Amino acid sequence: MTSLKNSSPVPKQIRVAIGRMRRAVQRYFLVDGLKNVLLTLLVLIIIDFALDRTFRMDGSQRLIMLILSVSIIGYVIYRKLLGPLLSRLSDDALIIELEEAEGGMDEALISALELSRMGSGVNENVSIEMIKNTINEGAKAASKVSIESAFRRKRMRVNILVLMFILLCFVVGVVSASRDQVLDIWFKRNILLSDVSWPSNYVLELSGYKDGKIRVPRGEDWSLIVSVKEDHKELPNSVILEYRYGKGKRKSSESMIPNSSRDKFRSNAIDVSEPLKLRVRSKEYET
Repeated sequence: MTSLKNSSPVPKQIRVAIGRMRRAVQRYFLVDGLKNVLLTLLVLIIIDFALDRTFRMDGSQRLIMLILSVSIIGYVIYRKLLGPLLSRLSDDALIIELEEAEGGMDEALISALELSRMGSGVNENVSIEMIKNTINEGAKAASKVSIESAFRRKRMRVNILVLMFILLCFVVGVVSASRDQVLDIWFKRNILLSDVSWPSNYVLELSGYKDGKIRVPRGEDWSLIVSVKEDHKELPNSVILEYRYGKGKRKSSESMIPNSSRDKFRSNAIDVSEPLKLRVRSKEYET
């Protein structure tokens, strides 16, 4: 019996198998990560669109939704894309995974890999010939192994199909946004945070309103009258009046009183002993 004095290099066949395995793992992580990131983004867009279209969120609510969405996307990018891609899988782990997927190899690859790296650390009682044979057998096995066997090819194909479908949805969305006013309004409201309003089924008119002002006799109580324009598609369920006396002074809000046909609304008596600013708003319209 003689000992192995010098380190035996890892056989080329095994190094090639490890390299192919590592690249295949990275491709899988990339496709799976992009799928998860874009799917999350698509779901968030749908949710945000539905919420804003239904409830017509104000500026602060839209800002909160934007911050929340960016935070969720950032977390998914880190957890599902960057984390797996930046993780370093050991050669041993890749070889073991490959052997388990291939089956019937009796640890030929991992034995060859370990023995080829041991060098002078091999026990004095171990035969050099046996080590060489083990390494050669592992090298032969590595040249015949199929990298694809270590992956769920059906899962990879599904991920690619889902990714292509999501990308198609985004392409259709971008094209539609350039032609469809509704999607363009959503983008301006929720991404650019612009003060753009959704199309309304009705328009509210303030009695006496002209050039940005309503003139009333000072010192008398006064009631605001709001009418729905005749070309409406539907009538509002409620109208809210908000008003404020000067900078830093009290602000009031009240529900206006509808008439029997609900096409006119009247406020309670308002003290107009000093100038005030006001606006009316409903679910679909605000001044």
